[in-house]
Amino acid sequence: MNLPAWEKTMKNHLRLLDIDDLILMRIILEGGRFVDVANKLALTPPAISHRIKKISEIFEGNLFNVKKNRRRDLSAKGLDIFKKCNEALKVLEAV
Repeated sequence: MNLPAWEKTMKNHLRLLDIDDLILMRIILEGGRFVDVANKLALTPPAISHRIKKISEIFEGNLFNVKKNRRRDLSAKGLDIFKKCNEALKVLEAV
């Protein structure tokens, strides 16, 4: 099966993530501020920001649009990536 180039690239990038990254992204996709995500994962907000930065570097782009009130919304690219990560987690959970 021939996949589009962007999908091949995304699959290659997904392989660079660990399960903790996938879980982090699922919780972010469900909504909430980084501080809320940090509390759910028993991490500090700076630790969450550091992991998000790492994930953004892997995928070579901004995953979030930062609003004036410092609220973060997923960018279109971020939403695509987070959905793929959620699908990967579902596969892992089924095993």
